[in-house]
Amino acid sequence: MKLAWRDLVALKPAPIPLLDSVRLTAPAVVALVGLTAAGRFVLGLVAALGAYIVLFGAGQSGRRRAKVYVVAAGGVLLSVGIGGLASGSCMLTLLAYIVIALVAVAVDLVLDFGPPGPYFFVLMAAAGATVLGNNVPLGVLLATMAAGSALAMAFALADEWYAPHAAEGRAIAKTRENSVNPLHSALGPPGLAYRVQYACTWPSLTLITLSRMVLAIVVATTITHVARDHHPFWATLVVTLVLMYPGPPDALVLRAA
Repeated sequence: MKLAWRDLVALKPAPIPLLDSVRLTAPAVVALVGLTAAGRFVLGLVAALGAYIVLFGAGQSGRRRAKVYVVAAGGVLLSVGIGGLASGSCMLTLLAYIVIALVAVAVDLVLDFGPPGPYFFVLMAAAGATVLGNNVPLGVLLATMAAGSALAMAFALADEWYAPHAAEGRAIAKTRENSVNPLHSALGPPGLAYRVQYACTWPSLTLITLSRMVLAIVVATTITHVARDHHPFWATLVVTLVLMYPGPPDALVLRAA
């Protein structure tokens, strides 16, 4: 396994136009800056976390993105609520992370969230525990995060007004570019039954990634508990960001670096 230094600093071409990048990052920035200016920095962070649902549904049609955003927003609220309620116990926290990971993977097989993937919800559970530790009531936390998600949906679906078919066009172009098998193109994407069967057959990427994630969560949560850190957000953040995408060992090392 050999990594070149240029792999750590190289920038890939922008995957989406600049206007879309601004539109998708604006909700988190607006929420954070606005509430910080009002003297509520922690709530600004919470609203920005809710706005992160715009990371899902990239390149999909407006109707499908709307569906993904609604499910993702609900998943974020549930994850944050569960993570917050379980934060007083190491065992409950660990159980919450694992259950959220399993449920999110199952929902992802049906809905296909796309990046950042189902383990994003584990990270949200850890964030909920951390924010509640800053004396933010759970009801206020969930309401603020829901407002951030609603703001994100408004911005993210704005392209349906000024460029209603742009996303579909890019998706079609990418499919044509990546398609090398005429038979696969004719048959279309695999159905749900096939995806579930493939995902549940070892050693599928789904099961490998899930196994890595569960093991890392157990180890990270145990270490933070032994160290008397009652908010294992940062440990969970690291293992989630490194392991949430499948790949060979060199890809994991590159992400960790």
